[in-house]
Amino acid sequence: MKNLKRFMIVLTGLFLMAGCGMANGGNDASDNNLQPENVGYNNGNNANDMNGRNNGNNGNNSMFGDNMNNGEGRMESSEKAAEKVNELKEVKQANVIMTENNAFVAVMLEDNSEGEVTKDIEKKVAKAVKDSEQNIENVYVSSNPDFVERMRGYGDDLQNGEPVEGLFEEFGEMTRRIFPNAR
Repeated sequence: MKNLKRFMIVLTGLFLMAGCGMANGGNDASDNNLQPENVGYNNGNNANDMNGRNNGNNGNNSMFGDNMNNGEGRMESSEKAAEKVNELKEVKQANVIMTENNAFVAVMLEDNSEGEVTKDIEKKVAKAVKDSEQNIENVYVSSNPDFVERMRGYGDDLQNGEPVEGLFEEFGEMTRRIFPNAR
């Protein structure tokens, strides 16, 4: 009888230990992800652009910002680059808008041709832009009339200090349509 009682106590203890042993899900330190998550806090570090966005998450090959902040990045009109492009004999008028390391150039050509820009003119425009703005790596050029008109409006808005929030998204859609192979 004493042996049966001891056996039952030991057996009950084993059941309790086995039952409680299963309730430790997630308590194994080797299973826990102890690495910090990037949750998008913006403490102002690396905020060296005009709108104070954190640029610590860049590295994407997108032509519009770092793709980590919904495409919101640096966007500005460059009078200096536009003046340099306007000096080319083939160009009647130019507008240049820069985003990160990209320049988008809308040109009205002297011969009033619309649409395709020759490779020769494209190279000259790219050189003029890169000579005036050292951080530019990619130059996209078009004489499409819709593009020229919109770029003029965007340039005016940027120079007048209009908010770029909705403008940036609209500009991105337009440039993706005009330059579908650009990344």
